Order: sequence, then C-alpha cells, then structure tokens
Amino acid sequence: MLSREAFNDFKRRLDYTEYGGAPLLGLKGVAIVSHGSSNANAIKNAIRVAAECATRGINQPSNTT
Repeated sequence: MLSREAFNDFKRRLDYTEYGGAPLLGLKGVAIVSHGSSNANAIKNAIRVAAECATRGINQPSNTT
C-alpha cells in the first residue's frame, strides 16, 4: 500500500503518452517524433511539446563564443 504512489509515479514517467514524442534535432523547424500507435492523449502532448520547443527556441543556434 505504501509503495503504490511511488509505483504510479514511476509508471507515469515511463508512459510515452505523457510526453507525446521526442524532438528531432538538427532541423530548421520543430519536429516531434511520436510512436506509431499513439492515442489522442499522446498526440495532444506531442503538440504541447512542439509548442514548448518552438517557444523556447530549442533548435536555434547558440552564441557561445
């Protein structure tokens, strides 16, 4: 009973639908790669991840000189 919450948290961390996909880096735009059998929740979260990547400029070159 005590480990149920820890197990549920661990399960959420491994659930691909919570993230939706992974960013495909090295492109001029934002692309999120999703699992082929993604459900509606996964697609919604993939769109959220894409918006966050675009807002944060994850694919913009940095000026570290």
